[in-house]
Amino acid sequence: MIKKYLELIGEVSKKYGKSIQEGNLDNLDLLNSSEGLHRSDEWKINDSISISANIDLSEHYERQGMMATVPTHKIRLYVMNEREEEDAGNALSKEKIGL
Repeated sequence: MIKKYLELIGEVSKKYGKSIQEGNLDNLDLLNSSEGLHRSDEWKINDSISISANIDLSEHYERQGMMATVPTHKIRLYVMNEREEEDAGNALSKEKIGL
């Protein structure tokens, strides 16, 4: 999953440049802890368009009564187009966002 996430952000970074990054995926020992591994990346394309990606990985399992913490494996990528009506000409097309 880490390899796939790095591929994904690499593709976005090729087109839109370096991201603003929080967290890292270097300490694999955290996979089995309650902390897990987390990283997020964000690109501000212009005033109305932004792209964000994040990954959450954990192999931690814990049961406390009726509550359970289960392993988590998530990769998310969001393209947000929050444009005003008059900015419609400068926005990415639906085809480009789909890519």
